[in-house]
Amino acid sequence: MIAEEQVNDTVKEYCKLLLRSGKSLKVIVNDILDLSRIEAGRFELVNSEMDLKELVENTIKNYKHQNKNT
Repeated sequence: MIAEEQVNDTVKEYCKLLLRSGKSLKVIVNDILDLSRIEAGRFELVNSEMDLKELVENTIKNYKHQNKNT
């Protein structure tokens, strides 16, 4: 909703950061659930493609922003 409104660039960047952070949190939660499945012996590995460049860029953006706020 906020991303669709007319706001300044800083707010837009914060919205993008929140979206990326939410997606990262989802990955962490899924990883924790996977660990539970491994411990229970009910885990299946799935081979899937990933965009390494996007992963690295998003990681850099998240930490760059985090360093600004500390």
